Amino acid sequence: MSGRLCLWYDFPMADILIKNCFLTLRTVTPNETEPILWLYRTCEDFLALGPAPKASLAMVQKDLEISFQDDGCFCGIYNTAGQLVGVVDFIPSCLEGKPDNAFFSLIMIAAPCRNKGIGNQTVRLVEKEIRKNAGITEIRSAVQVNNPTTIRFWQRNGYRIISGPELQPDSTTVFHLSKKLSK
Repeated sequence: MSGRLCLWYDFPMADILIKNCFLTLRTVTPNETEPILWLYRTCEDFLALGPAPKASLAMVQKDLEISFQDDGCFCGIYNTAGQLVGVVDFIPSCLEGKPDNAFFSLIMIAAPCRNKGIGNQTVRLVEKEIRKNAGITEIRSAVQVNNPTTIRFWQRNGYRIISGPELQPDSTTVFHLSKKLSK
């Protein structure tokens, strides 16, 4: 196993990554693509803002592959009953070769579970985990400019727009966001 925080394919069974009394974030294993696909399908209102408006197994597999290639942590978000309520993907360090940067690649909460604080709790849990690496000074993300709800979500969590709008290779246009971490 690598020395990274997590790599989704390294675990024969899912390992708990982060937990509080309300949520458990754990790495997704390759045999869990069907539940993740179900979750993506509940988020097609979000997906409709981008180049691929319909969820597919190929989309889930591609997201897992990209996370692996980026040394990311692709995690399911589970409630206290063990039900999948969302996914989060983040790079805990070394964003684009910068050892002091981490990155939120994705956070999606199942439509029936939105507006219940799950997204905010997830951000806090991931940030707490990232902060364990004292060398991390900044957490970044990117949000499509046509998604004002998500822009407000990140701003409420202390992230600010630092650049953009920028056209991406997938034809979306994003704002880049950043949160500086205090020591």
